[in-house]
Amino acid sequence: MIDNDKIGSYIKELRTKKNLTQEELGNMIYVSRQAVSNWERGIDVPTIDNVKDIGKIFDVSIIDIYAGEMVKDIKTLNDVIHSLITLEIKKSKKILIISSFIIFILIVMFLTYYFITYYNNISVYNIKGDSTKYDINGILNKSVNNVYMNLVTDQVSDRICLVHNEDEILCQSDSNYIMFNQYNGYNEILPLDNKSFNEYIANLFLTIEKDNNKEKIKLDIMNFYQNDNLLKKNLDDVNNDEKYKLEFANVPEKIKKEFQYKKEENAFYLKKYGENQSVEMFYFIDSNTFDVTINNVNEIIKWTYDNVDYYINYYCVVNKNRKNKIIELRNIYSNNKDKKKNELYKYFKENYIDKYLN
Repeated sequence: MIDNDKIGSYIKELRTKKNLTQEELGNMIYVSRQAVSNWERGIDVPTIDNVKDIGKIFDVSIIDIYAGEMVKDIKTLNDVIHSLITLEIKKSKKILIISSFIIFILIVMFLTYYFITYYNNISVYNIKGDSTKYDINGILNKSVNNVYMNLVTDQVSDRICLVHNEDEILCQSDSNYIMFNQYNGYNEILPLDNKSFNEYIANLFLTIEKDNNKEKIKLDIMNFYQNDNLLKKNLDDVNNDEKYKLEFANVPEKIKKEFQYKKEENAFYLKKYGENQSVEMFYFIDSNTFDVTINNVNEIIKWTYDNVDYYINYYCVVNKNRKNKIIELRNIYSNNKDKKKNELYKYFKENYIDKYLN
C-alpha cells in the first residue's frame, strides 16, 4: 500500500540532507513550493515524472521513493511494485468506465502488446559467494526494463567491487554491500536482453580488499522464480515438489537435507547428542533466523543468528555453586572491536554458519 505520509517524510529527509529549501527543490523539478509542501505533509503524492526527477537529484531509485525508505530486501521491493501495479489497475478501470468503445479497443491492443513483450520476463535470482573467508548473500531481480541487485557480505571491507571477468563494474569503499537499481537507458550496469544477461551473470565476481589483502570471489547466481505461468496457479493445483520449492526457496540446502521440517513452528529442526551435552537447532522460515541451544552439565547456551542482517545474539546461563550467572550479548557482528565478541562469532561461524548455512 502506498503510504503518503511515509513518502513525504522520506522526501523531506532527502531534501534536508541536501540543505535544500522546499522552494529550491521545487525550482529544480519545475513545481511550486506548495506542491513540495503538500508532498512532505502527505496531502499529495508526486507524479511518476516528479519521482524520476527527485530520484536523479538525490541519487535514489523510484522504488525507494514510493517505499518511503531505502529498499534493502526483496519483500519490500515486491510490496511496492504490487502497490504501484494495483494503483495503475484502479486508474485503468476508471478510464475504461468513461472511455468510448474505440478507446477500449486501443487498451486491449496495448495490453496484448504488453503481454507479448513482458510475459516470462520477470526473474528473481539468489546470490551466494564461493568463499571460505566471507559470507556473501544477495538478491537479483530482473524485468524487461529494470535490474535490481542487493549484495551483502558479513564484514565491512576497505573496498568491495562487483567485477565482470576482469573489469570492475561498481565499487564501494568502507562498506559491506553493493546495491543498485538500473533502468533501460539509465544507469545501465548489466545488459537487459536475456541471452546477454545470462552470459554476463555467469561471469560475475566480487573482489574484497581488506587489510592489504585482496580476494576475488566467484558469484553463484541461481534463478528461483520466473513468471512463466500463462494463468495464475492456485497453491492447491501445484504438486508437492513445486510447493516445496516455493515455500522453502530461501532455506539453505544443507538445512533442507539434514533437518526435519516441523509444520507447527514452520521451521526445520535437528537435535544432536555429544559427550555430556545435547544441541538443538531450529531454522525459522518466517524470520530467516537460525537458533542453536547447547545444554551442558553446568550451562545452557543459546545462539540466535539473523540470516538477513548477519548478526548473532548470545545468551548463556551458567550454574556455579547452584547459583545462576547470566551472560547476554546482543548484535555480535564479524568485525567487532570487542575480543570476546570476535571469539564468539568465530566459534559460531566455524561450527554452525559454515557447516549448515553456506
